[in-house]
Amino acid sequence: MKQLVTLGCSLSPKDSWPHACNHAGLFDIHTNYGFGGGGNQQLLDCIDEYLLRNTVKDLTVIYQMTGMERGGGMYPITGPLPDVPKIQVHESWEAHSIRPDHRSCEWNGYFGNQHMLWSDKHDIVKNEHKNPIIMVTRVVSKLCLLANAGATVYAFRGWTGVIPHTPEETWKQITDVFDKNNVNYVDEPLVDWCIKTNQQFYPDDWHPATMSSRRYAEEFLSKQLASDA
Repeated sequence: MKQLVTLGCSLSPKDSWPHACNHAGLFDIHTNYGFGGGGNQQLLDCIDEYLLRNTVKDLTVIYQMTGMERGGGMYPITGPLPDVPKIQVHESWEAHSIRPDHRSCEWNGYFGNQHMLWSDKHDIVKNEHKNPIIMVTRVVSKLCLLANAGATVYAFRGWTGVIPHTPEETWKQITDVFDKNNVNYVDEPLVDWCIKTNQQFYPDDWHPATMSSRRYAEEFLSKQLASDA
């Protein structure tokens, strides 16, 4: 069975660009991990958890890079987490109760139940040491490993500034590595493209409207996905 995994932050609800990527029903299973205000580490954690229950056979991963300076990820349910309410963990990702206001959700981890926490709303996330260079390294390395293991991998930036300091120079370094490891990528970031092409945005002026996000996928991803299929 053909599997599609799509990942990203608030730019990646399942009905936006991920929907366009599977609009033609190319994949039998589509799992989307999209977190408002979420960071890359939790997306990498989601990939790890997914691979414990599935294989890379017939797997396509589409990864929307988010801010490399964002924190968050998996944390143990027991332990000194005073800012986290006690939660009831369910049995599957689909049944997990995401709390957008709390920036938290329940996670039935393969090796034990966990909290998924993100954004500076939580002290444990706010105060953790963040190293954007190491985060770039982790993201690029994981996507290359997936591609070399047999998965079909696509990557793109949510916006230019997901990479701090020298975004274009670093993106060139990233794509050099992608080229060597058969990772497909889109040079044009999602938000940047929507601005350039006068796409509709939500009232916050930051998030492209659903149809705008889908047009981005149709422009840069859908045809290639159909070709690869």
